[in-house]
Amino acid sequence: MKRLVLMVIPALICGLMFKSCGSDKADTKDDKTIGELYAMGSKSTTVLIGDKGKLDLLFTGENIKSFNVETGEIVFIDLKTDDIEGTFGLYTTVYFFLNDKPLFDPPIKIQSGVSSFASNDLELRLFGEDGIRLWIFYASFDWYPDAEREVMLKEKEENSKKRQKQLDVLIEYLRGAGKIVE
Repeated sequence: MKRLVLMVIPALICGLMFKSCGSDKADTKDDKTIGELYAMGSKSTTVLIGDKGKLDLLFTGENIKSFNVETGEIVFIDLKTDDIEGTFGLYTTVYFFLNDKPLFDPPIKIQSGVSSFASNDLELRLFGEDGIRLWIFYASFDWYPDAEREVMLKEKEENSKKRQKQLDVLIEYLRGAGKIVE
């Protein structure tokens, strides 16, 4: 009887250790490809909650039909440019979350597709009826004096590198959801 107990207890301990080690890899993969994507914006600047104001749902990953990696265009299933502009307005700050964690830091602003404003940072640009593009907008700095042009180009490069890592997370999520167009 003692021999049986001495053999069973170590076998149970080893079995539990192998089981716990094997499940870690599956959980990590699921976090990258499966999750909940959503974007929040503020409809009102008069109602404040913390430093972000009152946030309202703009869209979720389920609302996205496709994302074109080359052009940065997001095509929505049931959301139009007028819906966003009319409800949230231009220059609204948009907070993206993936699995309740902020995706873009700092958050992104909504801009008109015809605006000449250039921030050298990732923006949601509204085009036409249903063409909404998420892209890094680069201004032409040719007309700046040399010293300012160098500063602006350096800022553009730094923002692009920082944002690319964040954008890659979004692209990986959308690829896992089968919504990427290349």
